[in-house]
Amino acid sequence: MKIEIDIDLDQLKADIESATKIDSDERFFEGITIIERVKKDIKDLSDDIYSIEQDVKGLINAKAKAIYGGDWQVIKGETFKITRSKTGDLYLINGEPHKKFLKVKTSVDSKAVDEYIEKYDALPRDIEINDKRGESLRITIKLARLLST
Repeated sequence: MKIEIDIDLDQLKADIESATKIDSDERFFEGITIIERVKKDIKDLSDDIYSIEQDVKGLINAKAKAIYGGDWQVIKGETFKITRSKTGDLYLINGEPHKKFLKVKTSVDSKAVDEYIEKYDALPRDIEINDKRGESLRITIKLARLLST
């Protein structure tokens, strides 16, 4: 990916200042068009980079799971740290569970369910584990590493 920007700001200012009509001066609009194109290119590039980042994180997660197992949480090197954490609700409602296990917002009270599991070694009735929880990776790279590349 590459974005090249070639804006002669002095010329753009001169074109604006010398315009006799704003609605029909082509030089005026050429400069504005360049700025708008660059803004669009930067937005498109940002979207592409975000997508690439998500793909790379998925590959890193898959590789880490293959090497360290599905329970890995942190990989730390000399100049980087990758942290994996779960996202989303831990438990889901599957039926009409006892109100003791629910919060007012009608989501599972994970603490109450954990206590129940600890006591009875089973999930409460109408509660199930959310196997569709997402995952989040956070990658931290030391500034010196970024400056040297």
